[in-house]
Amino acid sequence: MSVVLQDERQAATDRDGARPRASDGELVRRFVTTRSDGAFEQLVFRHGPVVMAACRRVLGSEQDAAGQ
Repeated sequence: MSVVLQDERQAATDRDGARPRASDGELVRRFVTTRSDGAFEQLVFRHGPVVMAACRRVLGSEQDAAGQ
C-alpha cells in the first residue's frame, strides 16, 4: 500500500476512534518528513476551527479571515 493511502487510512481511523490517535508532534513530524497529506488533514481537522476563530478576531471579519 502506498504511503499516501496509508496516511489517508490512518487519518480516517483516527477520526473514527478505531486506532489510538497520533500526537500532534507525530503528525507534524510525518508532514515535515514525508509531506503526508493525511497528517496535514488530521492537523487541520483538529486545529482548523481554533485557528480560524483567532483569525476572525484579529482581522475583524469572516471574509478577511478566509482570505477572500
